[in-house]
Amino acid sequence: MRNSSAKAGVVLLTASLAVACREGTPVATPNFEDVRSRIIAMVEGGEIPSMAVAVAQDGRVVWEEAFGWADRENDVAATTNTIYALGSLSKSITGTGMMVLVDRGLIDLDDLVYPLLGSAAPADQVGAESTLTIGHLVTMTGGVPHLWLQPLGPHQAVPSLNTGELIARYGFSMAPPGETFNYSNLSFAFPELIISNATGKSFADFMASEVFLPLGMTQSFVELPPEQRDHLAAGYDTENKPLEVDVEFYPKGGGGMYSSARDLIRYGLFHLKELPETASIMQHSTIDASHRAENAELPNYHRYSLGWGLVNDGIHFSLVSDGRIGGANSMLLLLPSERIAVVCLANISGGITAMIALQVVDALVPGYMDAMMEYIGTMESLENPDVPFVVAPELVGTWKGEIRTSEGEIPLALTFTRDDSVMVRLGSAAAVPLTDPSYVDRPDTVEHLGAGAEQP
Repeated sequence: MRNSSAKAGVVLLTASLAVACREGTPVATPNFEDVRSRIIAMVEGGEIPSMAVAVAQDGRVVWEEAFGWADRENDVAATTNTIYALGSLSKSITGTGMMVLVDRGLIDLDDLVYPLLGSAAPADQVGAESTLTIGHLVTMTGGVPHLWLQPLGPHQAVPSLNTGELIARYGFSMAPPGETFNYSNLSFAFPELIISNATGKSFADFMASEVFLPLGMTQSFVELPPEQRDHLAAGYDTENKPLEVDVEFYPKGGGGMYSSARDLIRYGLFHLKELPETASIMQHSTIDASHRAENAELPNYHRYSLGWGLVNDGIHFSLVSDGRIGGANSMLLLLPSERIAVVCLANISGGITAMIALQVVDALVPGYMDAMMEYIGTMESLENPDVPFVVAPELVGTWKGEIRTSEGEIPLALTFTRDDSVMVRLGSAAAVPLTDPSYVDRPDTVEHLGAGAEQP
């Protein structure tokens, strides 16, 4: 990260906080004045360091503007060309790369994954070798665990594992493919290796030459070049304080890419089939196939495909690709029926971009936000029912097994008591209580879930 001591605390805001990016850039129309005022107030009030917004409707950009500071300590103003870390928004971009290969006939979503991995194939515990397909990975129904690697402190580094090593060590299926949805960054590490093996190019080079450059996305990267470091927005925590580490995240295909608002609005227009360059990347029918969900009857299923959340609130069908990591959060929201694309990027931890994007669409489609908020509330109540955890009589006692890792097996014991508590013992360590336990009944098993970390 840049020197945080330089000019520390010296922040001079212009009256509007709007940053002009180039002559002729579309400016805010009266439709967006309410949401624009809210963004300005958040910057002036110290809630966020910066935000970049781009909006397209009917095939053209109707609003493109940046607010605040890409690097507050060094007085670097944000622009719509500022590069932001994308977090999980990277997944839909990775999915787009996969569909380029599908469009060219180099792979098929029904192809088995293990033969495409070579020496990177993980140990198979559940029969995945003969059943795991590319389609399972990109819909997160392959049973692959959730994992990410990111520095946690100024003197820490991400472990030096390449993609193949990451998959071989952690990329096993926890459950038979096709049986359940499980949000998983690691599912999108596999496409990195599959793309590289199929094309003979590195994943970064393929995405640059076959997706970013053909779409005019000149400020978008899988791996940020050293000469672009000064264009990357500095990261801030949820209290708007500078983070002491650079934004770095693995697997890249699951959450480690970088882009700007100006580039991402072009990417959104591509998925709406509004760019002349679209045909040079893939057929319209292939784009449509990227936006379809399969296996909606699965337990805890999220309508999800190739990095896109597929949201039907009963009135509108929306495509959502978003991300949250330390020091950045991002949102790309598409409303195909209205030919609307909205990009919102911020260099702060949390999820403020989602709410701003909803407000932007609501300015163009009145009632959209109310319908979406009702849908979100319904989904949250279904996914997180307010039901107290009760130990069923048949669970009382100690259950023993093991955790299988790339370095061997570790004994695991779970003890269920009649007072509805659960103790867990890993290896030779002392038993400790499991925090906020819950379980999901399935026909063949009881899946035990503890409190997990926030998903980026």
